Amino acid sequence: FLRDGPVIVRTMERLLPLPALRKAALMDKLASSVEATVQVVFVIALIQGLLAALGLALFHVRFAALLGALCAVLSPIPFVGSALIWVPVVVKVALDGELSKAAMLGAWFILIVGLADNVVRPFFLRAKMRVPLPVIVLGVFGGLGAFGIAGAFFGPIIAAAALAWVETFSEPE
Repeated sequence: FLRDGPVIVRTMERLLPLPALRKAALMDKLASSVEATVQVVFVIALIQGLLAALGLALFHVRFAALLGALCAVLSPIPFVGSALIWVPVVVKVALDGELSKAAMLGAWFILIVGLADNVVRPFFLRAKMRVPLPVIVLGVFGGLGAFGIAGAFFGPIIAAAALAWVETFSEPE
């Protein structure tokens, strides 16, 4: 899609059986939805990286800033993401004999860093896409159910596209 995106968009635009103004309005809404979703992925990665660094610093883990930055870089990877960094850190802390510290650090990452994605994403998407929050939430959870972790990305786009389609056809000519 990254390589052939412009060709796909031009083909889709050509095949839409709509008047030029409606076609342009629909394509603009779709483009802004995709752009907003991509931007939010990076915003969430930054937030997760900052929260990771904060948690690591609070628990006095060495190289907290570096490890937080690595969490931010890996955050967009479905399923594993920042866990590639924080799980080994928690294991290391536990192996050092600090079991309560390891448990609290693990809880920080699961409850604070992990949930930041699920809680913050719908609000950022709503602000960027100008789509009602229930539609975004349904898009995120419906996408997760239909496509797995990748659905958190595709679900809101599909929901916004459906809403844009309905809005385009409900507007008077």
